[in-house]
Amino acid sequence: MKTNKKAQKYTDIGKDGEEFISNLSKITFLKDWTFINPVNPKTNKEICDILIAFDDSITIIQVKNTKPKYKNDFVAFRTQDINKNLKQLDGAYRYFQDNNNKSLECVNLHGQTCCLQIKDFTSYRLISAFTSKEEYDGMDMFRISPKGSFVHCFDRAFSLILFQELDTHCDLINYLDKRESFLTQAMNKLIINGGEEELLANYMFNDKTFLCDENKQKNINLLVEAGNWEIFTKRPEYIAKKEADSISYLWDKLIEEAHRSLEPSYEIIVREMAKLNRFERRCMAKAFMDAFNSFNYIEEDIFRRYCPLSKYKVTFVLCLFKSGVLGNSQESRSKLLQATCINARVKIPENKTVIGISCSTEKQTGYEFILYESERITEQAEELHNTLNKDDSQWVRRKNITQSYEEEYPS
Repeated sequence: MKTNKKAQKYTDIGKDGEEFISNLSKITFLKDWTFINPVNPKTNKEICDILIAFDDSITIIQVKNTKPKYKNDFVAFRTQDINKNLKQLDGAYRYFQDNNNKSLECVNLHGQTCCLQIKDFTSYRLISAFTSKEEYDGMDMFRISPKGSFVHCFDRAFSLILFQELDTHCDLINYLDKRESFLTQAMNKLIINGGEEELLANYMFNDKTFLCDENKQKNINLLVEAGNWEIFTKRPEYIAKKEADSISYLWDKLIEEAHRSLEPSYEIIVREMAKLNRFERRCMAKAFMDAFNSFNYIEEDIFRRYCPLSKYKVTFVLCLFKSGVLGNSQESRSKLLQATCINARVKIPENKTVIGISCSTEKQTGYEFILYESERITEQAEELHNTLNKDDSQWVRRKNITQSYEEEYPS
């Protein structure tokens, strides 16, 4: 059988584009929630190129890796590939709307089969990504699909910047939502000299907001000058932020460790951990590293630190053991970590979810993760809390509650 070389060429080009966005998604959304080419079980056809399903949110990405035949020739380009992307995104969105009471099996980037309950997802975002390596000007920043949905349009250069700069689900989704609101209001007044990274600089420089409402009231054009991004990334505050954020990737490592754990509730644990934005991850990682460092200078064999996050109604608990403690018994350490989580639930009653993380201080190995959730504080939990927190108990000397106070952009 002869191979259609032209068809194979376009297939290869398309796969290159999907792989490009997929690799970026691994950074931003992590592997548990990124699905490539999910299939409609009824028709056995692809729903979309890339699906990212996290918490109550679904992001649908359709990728095109082709380019105009001639530089700046966007007439045919828009009517073909762009409109094709829009129709495919409409179809994917309609699939989820029409199957709200059903489930969808997908394989994530870990190779695991996940069963998505479609009714659990309440917000949707659509992205049309053009990943051709050739640079060109004039692509729309967004389009309204034939069915009336707002579609974010990104090229390759900006996708690289965006997914690497806003590399947590929370940071990226917040940007997409504010971007949609901003562009909807300012579409007839916005003038950008340069790429969209100039607008991203405006967003980040202004405390992650767009200066839109004031300009709308004045009915004037909003001009975003070329060079904003370069200037912004050379500012001392930005450089200091990047340096300060380096420790935050310890939190990303802990998420991967939780994935490898044998805890049955690991998916809930990693989802709670992955909700944090980059700045929050920095604060949590610093609190944990400070615990490790403090533990090295005290004589106690066990150290506990409670880190409450009221925004997410969750308390993270770190329990550290020195080598040889409790006879290195994993069962004994697990029971102690469970007791620590119950104690945290009583001590910080507004947070109904507690996630316990324990490890040995020797090379920071042997991670264990425990999930404790309780709608109300039980009598047994109260009794355990009272027993553990007697004035003469060693437990009192071995715990620490921390709240982090830090600037996102250190001065």
